Amino acid sequence: MSSESRTELIAWMNDLLQINYTKVEQCGTGAAHCQIIDSVFGDVQMQKVKFNARHEYEYVANFKVLQTAFDKHKIDKMIPVERLVKCKFQDNLEFLQWMKKYWDTYYPGGPYDAVARRGGGQVGAVKSVSGGGATKTMAKRTTAASTAGRMASSSLHESNQSASMMIELNKQVDELKVTVDGLEKERDFYFGKLRDIEILVQQQLDVEPENQLLKEVQAILYSTEDGFEVPPEGAAEAEAFSDKAVGATLLLTSVVLFLYYTIWALIMPFVDEGHPLHEYFPDRSYAIRIPVVLLLIGLTVVFTFLALVMIKSNGAKKNVKKA
Repeated sequence: MSSESRTELIAWMNDLLQINYTKVEQCGTGAAHCQIIDSVFGDVQMQKVKFNARHEYEYVANFKVLQTAFDKHKIDKMIPVERLVKCKFQDNLEFLQWMKKYWDTYYPGGPYDAVARRGGGQVGAVKSVSGGGATKTMAKRTTAASTAGRMASSSLHESNQSASMMIELNKQVDELKVTVDGLEKERDFYFGKLRDIEILVQQQLDVEPENQLLKEVQAILYSTEDGFEVPPEGAAEAEAFSDKAVGATLLLTSVVLFLYYTIWALIMPFVDEGHPLHEYFPDRSYAIRIPVVLLLIGLTVVFTFLALVMIKSNGAKKNVKKA
């Protein structure tokens, strides 16, 4: 890890890249890291790097370019993108120190035209970043007319910015779909190869059951990761049977209760009061009271739940309006 202070790191980076960074946190956009690696290898896709990025999705896009360069040159270093794009001091300082150490080790020497590699544009003083956003300052409005004009201009700018954001996000979604399709094809390809090897090994073991090499290959094919256990044979069938048993029990219970209540409420009134069957049923008045009580309890629970949901929803709306 490099031992330079943050002041020395910022001065080195500004001198190398011809930029005007003032804080280590500004490296959270990922743009400076891309050009530091470009100064070493000279083949980073700088046309895709946005030095004036203001949103986290733009920072992530810059780090994707950096990850591509790392993969291309087999740089064995994990990029903690999720932490870096938050533009926190400690995370970005540690990563910048590592970048400086890597640059000291592999920089080939000679002049490096950073402005030309960016496409000829000079990067001015980059706005300070915090939590992934750029700070904005609003000038005082002097007249009502100028206020309305600036608000209209700002609204138009935000609309264009939203449209650009949607286009960029759609592009990223398309790229991810292509990546996923490629990974699935690659997975299926290698799975097919492993399956062919498994069949071949099994066939050879049938012929040479004492072949130690084939046994070791088979052991590798059937090995699992730590903490993963292969379920015992018949476990799935036992679990399915258990679910069926529970379902059958619930169904049988429901049928019995329905028949009991039907006999109690509809048939027993026509049976003589002195008949022994009356001993197995409560007083018939409860046949009406129990459903009424259950209905009242159910309605109370439902309306209470709806009231809580409405209160919570109204509270959330008030908080949004205050914000």
